[in-house]
Amino acid sequence: MSVNVQALAVCSGMFFALSDVAAEKGMIGKVSSPWMATYLALLVNLIVYTGALFWVPAFPLTAWNQDTVGALAYFAAGGVLGPATARYLNYWSIQMFGASRTSPLVASSPLFAVLLAAGWLKERLTLKLVLGSVLIVAGTFVIAREPVIAREPVEE
Repeated sequence: MSVNVQALAVCSGMFFALSDVAAEKGMIGKVSSPWMATYLALLVNLIVYTGALFWVPAFPLTAWNQDTVGALAYFAAGGVLGPATARYLNYWSIQMFGASRTSPLVASSPLFAVLLAAGWLKERLTLKLVLGSVLIVAGTFVIAREPVIAREPVEE
């Protein structure tokens, strides 16, 4: 089976964008908050992915060994940092500045991914990779350059 990895990445970006816009819509008014948005998003993820385990096993039980346990520790750390902490900060920023300004700044993550992968994972940096990351990050700041004034949640 051939998979178009670029299409997968673009679809992922589209779903993240839809998630941001939905979160902003949900936080309009004073009845919701970034905490509530984060909690409900994580709860839905828990329910959906726990259910998915019955149809798509993550890995066979025979695969458990010392390497698997080490990988699970990294996945757990990623679960705390990514879906929980990053999502809360993302929703808080969306509430204060809007999805259209927050999403491009969150898209600066390639710069951090490249730096962390090079420093921690010892991945080789290429000129294309560095230039591409710099251009992506520069583009995010161009898009989000409009002066931003923190706002109070708007009631619908």
